[in-house]
Amino acid sequence: MNAEDPCVHTAAYFINSINYSNKDNLTAGMICGGWDPVKGAQLYNIPLGGGLFEQDIFIDGK
Repeated sequence: MNAEDPCVHTAAYFINSINYSNKDNLTAGMICGGWDPVKGAQLYNIPLGGGLFEQDIFIDGK
């Protein structure tokens, strides 16, 4: 068993898998952000239809 926390990209990848598997039941995309010792601060845009896009900044809203 690995005692280290997962990288941000790994967490975003799993969120993308969950998002894509449930795309017919969801109504919004997701944002995953965090910091890890490998790449530092990271931010990922995960749209509703699936995909994983690293962003420098992200703003959304009405």
